[in-house]
Amino acid sequence: MARMTLSLPFALAAALVASLAAAADAPPPLPSSAAPTPAAVESAPPAAAEAPAPASANAPAPPPPAYVAEPAPPPSWPQRRGFTLELGVGASYTTVSNTPAADGGFGLAPLSLSLGGFVSSRVALAARMAGTSFFVDAPPSLQIAGAGASLRSHSDLVQILNGFYGPTIQVFVNDHVFVGGGAGLGLFGVSPLFERTGPLPKLEAGFAMTGRAGFGFFARGHHWVGVVLEAFPGFYSDRTTFGMSTILQWQYY
Repeated sequence: MARMTLSLPFALAAALVASLAAAADAPPPLPSSAAPTPAAVESAPPAAAEAPAPASANAPAPPPPAYVAEPAPPPSWPQRRGFTLELGVGASYTTVSNTPAADGGFGLAPLSLSLGGFVSSRVALAARMAGTSFFVDAPPSLQIAGAGASLRSHSDLVQILNGFYGPTIQVFVNDHVFVGGGAGLGLFGVSPLFERTGPLPKLEAGFAMTGRAGFGFFARGHHWVGVVLEAFPGFYSDRTTFGMSTILQWQYY
């Protein structure tokens, strides 16, 4: 009994020594991956810097180019509206009653001009000047120059005017054909650009009318070009006149 009591402390002491020796011989524990040691952190190679994303990857797509409409071509059909202008010139024939010295003949149709506007796509109102003319031989006349006098024996041509000035109406039957007419002031006599001599009629005012028809061979956009036939009856104090003209006319509208 006394021997067992003495051996127990030695057994416990031997077991403690054996456990300490086993702990000293065991390898050190591996470091945890969750908590790296300072040495591991210092020895680890630096991580490569993350390459920045290209700018085009995150930038919004550019907007499509703005649509620019090309200018529309000018319309080919006649644009009859607003202001209108007519210009024409041609040839004419005139007859005159009760005027033996200037009873008519062939001549020029003076420059015709109309200014106005369209009240609809087919009807225009305008102020117009137009007419006919012819040339006659001026009779010999006595000319006094200074202290002497001389008789002019040669003949000079003198222009006789048969003009119309007044309001008119123009109606387009279709794009190429129109008719028109008007009434207003008439002028008949020797043109102011020429010298009146002898029995030639002096320029006088009266009542005149006009009637015309136009036939266009070009009618497009804002332009009309064609031939116009026009009549001019005139009434004066002691004579009547009648003129016909054929003119080439351009009209803008």
